[in-house]
Amino acid sequence: MKRNTIVSLAAGLASLIPVTVGAVEIQANTSAQQALLNTLLKGSYAFTASRTCVQTPYSPGFDQTTRQLLTDGETVGFIESGTLTFSGTGSVKGDNITVAVMEPAKAIAGSAPMQNGITSSCAGTYSVNPNRSYSATLTCTSQLGNGLSLAIGPAAYQGSVDVTQNMLTISETGGNIQAVTVAIGGTPVQSFDRVCTSSGTLIRTGK
Repeated sequence: MKRNTIVSLAAGLASLIPVTVGAVEIQANTSAQQALLNTLLKGSYAFTASRTCVQTPYSPGFDQTTRQLLTDGETVGFIESGTLTFSGTGSVKGDNITVAVMEPAKAIAGSAPMQNGITSSCAGTYSVNPNRSYSATLTCTSQLGNGLSLAIGPAAYQGSVDVTQNMLTISETGGNIQAVTVAIGGTPVQSFDRVCTSSGTLIRTGK
């Protein structure tokens, strides 16, 4: 069985100007203040992101403490594009995400190293900080056809919000271990792990 992975998204934590209401800086010390900060990130954003992962043939594939491989892994690259919609209240979803996969290990005669036409969707939460940086955690699913599906997560991202709220950066640099579950007809048949880096840019397309 092919071990394809998808996900979405991804690059760079930058610091922009402090978030202010009038002349008072918002400090997220209470749930009400955090809710106010989260309203700064609201709307639909089109994104393109690149991702590189090292994935294993089974779980557990990495030591949970050191993140060292427990078995041989392989490197897989992804290009992803789609739409992320931030609610303004701390939830985020990804729709119409398309994924192209490049597998360097298949760069040999008779193999097809690239797969495209893969689609996925994601859902999760986000939190905006007083300096306009934000963090998000997403889990994603993909239907690969013939009853084959993938569930991936959690993926942890960081980024920054442009002062106009029209552009975002997003990246995945924490090295967290993601679990990938392969299912046929909804029944899990295989699981493996991966660690990824990713980076991307988001442009507002709607409120």
